[in-house]
Amino acid sequence: PTADFGAAGWQSQWFGQKTYNGVALITREPASAVVKNIPGFADEQARVIAGTVAGVRVIGGYFPNGQAPDSDKFVYKMAWLDALRAWLATELAQHERLVLMGDFNIAPEDRDVYDPVAWAGQIHCTPEERAQFLSTQSAAQHAASAAGAVISSRLLTELPDHRLEGMNAVVMLSIGCALLLPLLVWQVEGRLRARAAV
Repeated sequence: PTADFGAAGWQSQWFGQKTYNGVALITREPASAVVKNIPGFADEQARVIAGTVAGVRVIGGYFPNGQAPDSDKFVYKMAWLDALRAWLATELAQHERLVLMGDFNIAPEDRDVYDPVAWAGQIHCTPEERAQFLSTQSAAQHAASAAGAVISSRLLTELPDHRLEGMNAVVMLSIGCALLLPLLVWQVEGRLRARAAV
């Protein structure tokens, strides 16, 4: 609905496919230097879009689900995460203000899962996926030259629990996230403080 967004005063960049995947940047100001998918990584799935908006490099990602730890889709997820982190290093070298956000399909810690015991070793919660998350976060921290300077903000996600037969149950996993570089964190915190003072 590009025309509808435009009529409402929004700019839109999008990248999708007819099946399951798609990403978009919806902004007030135009996005420049738009990139779709991870450069150099052969991928038929529409999972990444990046653009610079008002001096901020924004990378939106719909990370692979992985299906199950012993599946081909999990192997693809690991390769995709490796490629993302390598590309992110080049982006971090070029942009002081950068945010990587989206559906990470990874619960970084036990506190991000409603039942850590039940989900131990399951998809989204495997040691391999959590190690990938930490490596990505560490790479951003290294680029920022300050330990702990990168802020990760979790977004609560609801997933239907199909294991509970006959019940309309919803389980809670925090698998959406945003990683912000220091200069952007400073701006976000400033705006939040300004809003709180109103």
